[in-house]
Amino acid sequence: MNWIMWTIVIILILFFLVFVTKLHISISYFHNKDDDEFKITVRVWKFISYTFKAPLIKIDEDSASIVVKEEQKIATTKQKKDVKITPQKILDVISDLKNFLQHVIGFHQIVKRFMRHISIHKFEWRSQLGLGDAAQTGMIVGMGWSLKGAIVGILSHYMRLKQNPKVSIDPTYNQQASYTNMTCMISFRIGHAIVATIMIVRHWRRRPPLFQSAEKNANV
Repeated sequence: MNWIMWTIVIILILFFLVFVTKLHISISYFHNKDDDEFKITVRVWKFISYTFKAPLIKIDEDSASIVVKEEQKIATTKQKKDVKITPQKILDVISDLKNFLQHVIGFHQIVKRFMRHISIHKFEWRSQLGLGDAAQTGMIVGMGWSLKGAIVGILSHYMRLKQNPKVSIDPTYNQQASYTNMTCMISFRIGHAIVATIMIVRHWRRRPPLFQSAEKNANV
């Protein structure tokens, strides 16, 4: 029986070590004209790491535009039918809306509690923008500052900042410029992520399916 006890003790110790282990994630995004790169590095302890790297967008060589793949689907047939609005259907819509809000609000609270355990060790976001026109450049730079300010505000509100963010935008009024370099380093304990995952699963299982009334009416 001693080996069973020792096995249980070892499993508990390993589980505890995994639970308290910190996960370090480094996120970087670089863009300079037609050169883009997005990279994520996940590191556990000092000898286990995984890196994912991928280009994001492509700049058209013939014009100052971004090439984006777009998919469209156009229906070739039309169906017409009469829809009767009854008091029961109105009650069903209200019930579905209430159910949806309960899902979203509960999910938001779980994510919010988990994000409080995330520490931001480094956040730098430097950009250079220019459209070749002073007025248009000033407008786009103002929009850039608004975007960066909003993102920094969200991060500082929901997470723990270990270092003041370094954010800058340099306007170039006499030429076109598109450059940005963002680096973010965060960490959190694996145990907090496990607890948050369990709570999310329990939350979605406790709640009835979304739009249950609409599905019931459709089956009828």
